[in-house]
Amino acid sequence: MLSILEVKKITEGYSRPVVEGEAYYESGLLFGVGLIEKKGTVLRCQGLAVQTSATSGKPHEIDVEIDLKLEVGNRITSLKCSCIAGLSSKCKHAVATVLWLTRHAEEDLSDVSCTDLEQQWGKLKTSGKPLLEGCRLTELCHFKQIKRAEVQVPEETRKKWADILTKCKFYN
Repeated sequence: MLSILEVKKITEGYSRPVVEGEAYYESGLLFGVGLIEKKGTVLRCQGLAVQTSATSGKPHEIDVEIDLKLEVGNRITSLKCSCIAGLSSKCKHAVATVLWLTRHAEEDLSDVSCTDLEQQWGKLKTSGKPLLEGCRLTELCHFKQIKRAEVQVPEETRKKWADILTKCKFYN
């Protein structure tokens, strides 16, 4: 959906946000990237990111606005994160969200309904329990399952590969 050029543009060539964003993405702490609204070629997306400093606290919200009709590398029209560094759009949460969007198709975005979002007229009440408890994404009803491609390799090809690999020399 997005190009890696979007990451280059938002980080303005700095490597640290890219390194931290990639590590954050790979850690699995980014979840719930979904589509809030689509108007023509403009998509409003939101991602949720676990706070590394308070894993049971309220997750950071990353809001991304994308205009697909714009030139590749300039499609992100707005990017904000609720963390302290979020307004710069260079925080690891924002970069991780954009990386997610570069590696998935629009069809992979879950639809985010108004009940998934924080109420607009006030703050949600907390009951003293942790707001975030571990569970598998497959246990959540509103996340689409991403189908994994399975490739069947004929037995003859497997034997050929095994023969080639056993003849390889390893260097120390």
